[in-house]
Amino acid sequence: MSATMHKQAPPSFEGHLELESLLPRLRPFQREGFDFATKKTNGRLLICDEMGLGKTVTSLAVMLAFKEEWPLLILCPASLRYTWPAEIEKFIPHMPHSAIYVVRGFDDCDFHSNPIKRARIKVVVATYSLLQNRSAAAKALQEFSFKCVIADESHNLKEKTSQRCKIAMPLISGAKRVLLLSGTPALAKPVELWAQLNCVDQDLFGSYTSFTKKYCNARRGRFGYDVSGLSNADELHEKLKQVMIRRLKADVLKELPPKQRSIVPVKILKNEHVKDCRRIIAEMNDTRASISSLAGEEANNAHFEGRSLLMQAYQASGIGKAQAVAEYVLDWLCGSGTQKVLVFAHHKGVLDTIEATISKHFKGVGHIRIDGSVNSAERAARVKKFQNKAQVRLGLLSITAAGVGLTLTAASSVIFAELHWTPGVLAQAEDRCHRIGQVNAVNIMYCVCKDTDLSVDPALWKMLGRKVSNLGRMIDGEKGASMNAVDTENGAPSEQELSSFFAETCATKGSPDVKAPIAKGSIQSFFKKPSTNKDGTCSSSSGLKASVSMPKFSSRHATRPTSATTNPVPMRASVASKSNPFTSASGLKRKIEKPSWVSPPCKKVPQSTKSPTSDQQLSWTCEFCTFINEYVKSDSGLSRCLVCKSRRCHKSSKVGSVSVDLSQSSIDTTQSLTIDEIDLTQSPTNKAKPTPKLCASSQSEIIEICDDSDDDDDDDDDDLLSIKPF
Repeated sequence: MSATMHKQAPPSFEGHLELESLLPRLRPFQREGFDFATKKTNGRLLICDEMGLGKTVTSLAVMLAFKEEWPLLILCPASLRYTWPAEIEKFIPHMPHSAIYVVRGFDDCDFHSNPIKRARIKVVVATYSLLQNRSAAAKALQEFSFKCVIADESHNLKEKTSQRCKIAMPLISGAKRVLLLSGTPALAKPVELWAQLNCVDQDLFGSYTSFTKKYCNARRGRFGYDVSGLSNADELHEKLKQVMIRRLKADVLKELPPKQRSIVPVKILKNEHVKDCRRIIAEMNDTRASISSLAGEEANNAHFEGRSLLMQAYQASGIGKAQAVAEYVLDWLCGSGTQKVLVFAHHKGVLDTIEATISKHFKGVGHIRIDGSVNSAERAARVKKFQNKAQVRLGLLSITAAGVGLTLTAASSVIFAELHWTPGVLAQAEDRCHRIGQVNAVNIMYCVCKDTDLSVDPALWKMLGRKVSNLGRMIDGEKGASMNAVDTENGAPSEQELSSFFAETCATKGSPDVKAPIAKGSIQSFFKKPSTNKDGTCSSSSGLKASVSMPKFSSRHATRPTSATTNPVPMRASVASKSNPFTSASGLKRKIEKPSWVSPPCKKVPQSTKSPTSDQQLSWTCEFCTFINEYVKSDSGLSRCLVCKSRRCHKSSKVGSVSVDLSQSSIDTTQSLTIDEIDLTQSPTNKAKPTPKLCASSQSEIIEICDDSDDDDDDDDDDLLSIKPF
């Protein structure tokens, strides 16, 4: 295969000259990172600066300091494989185009086997999806023996038992200079850091067993060892300072406008969706009640049944509230002039409903859509269209397929139609527009259904709070890490009902949990800790009280301010109508298809008469949630989506009969929900509007991550259900 082509550049390339010209272009905090990496860690470091702070240029500068040890290997998600060559061309303009090689498929190993190409290659760009046992490219990467490695979005290496991690860890740790880049190094729990830390310094953090026992509160549970907790957080934080640097935008980019978050309560409007959601929650109730009395194989079966029901409840909730979210987006577009907005959702059906509603009732607005079906080249074209064309005001984005690697600063508002169970994924998605280049305050609105009889949203909020609390203590050394969110219905801090976003309470003045801020240049807060006012209310990052009263309007064009510094955000009372949750004053017709959580019939995949192209991998795309699944040959010919559990039938005996471009998926999300931390027990302290009571223990996690479907061992299967009755 040929290398990716770039515009002609002078043939001479002197690393030290390029470095001398690049260093003056670095911002002061980027220069601090460069000095820390080259002088204190000898080129082995985790750069965990917040998203949008230029980790790419910092890492290139560091690696230029060790130019004599190149070739350089860059590992990245599939969606970023063409972004890196463009960034190299931008910051190292004199590097010849023939010196940059992008590995394009499992069988592409010319960079290693072709002596002529190997002699002139300086940088090899490969994706994590290529790191599989059957990949000739992976074998070639291992034999190349790179001395300098950059692992971008290194949280993709969180699961030690996955194929990609098993291949990547020796590839990275064997290099002399190693830079791991991620704005969210641990997406959900501290154990996800071990593989990354092991790549940087094996001696400092020890083996997996010793790490989990000391820092993850490892203990034997009903189905094996549970390593989802946190222990000795202060000690771990001090160790992290030796190999990791993290800065926040609020600390190093004073000119960057703040982020403002709010909760938008929505209702499930259609009767059929209400019935579906209520039925699934009731079935979850029965499963929770029965599992405690079961043992052995019956308990295992009940566990997996409960996990499947939870996935169905998660999807049904998203589909059910999609029409209300669509009307809210429509109101926003009508009442916000020429401003642009990003709308994130997890399920294909939710994006379909929003897209259909906007196309029908607001034909004058242009929009783009990026989900798992959009390849890398088309993705870049759509991003450019959104950034440059004024008439394109709406970006419909998949949380998992468009949550990393994109710059969409033309928008200053973000609406989440659905929650995601991993806090780091939400943070990554938020920062698609809150990054260098943004000139407006960024408004982030989370559409949440508060009805615990119909939705798992309230429990997801609580669970996310516990996860971020642990991550904040570990990475920042502070307790009470959170992200403020204002309840737009009641005009009060969200902790009064759903708890503060990503935290259960706000730290109060004089609390021993409140620590002095860490000096700039060291590890900063993973998520910002809220300050408090004299009356005990939380303050936003702009210093305004979070308990701002939010009036409601019924007019389509009415708007309400979220704060004195933010752009107006429209709000229709019918979105969360208390009098009749099934009707809307807008008069919009709600035509929603049958809920997509219903398991679809098996479909026969036509055999391909051609072998996969170099840009294609052996995988299949779920037509319901657009997740990219790895194709695993089986006697039955059936494959099940790892996210939504829908089925697909493969009748060919050839593995190559199913082929999909893996560049459709930007981050690894082979995750499935379990009911470990979902506790929908109604709280007796709030009789008027029950809120979910959640387990105080961090023993189990709702999110279980399985990077490859054919792994021999899966830690996530050990973290099984502890179902409690409603």
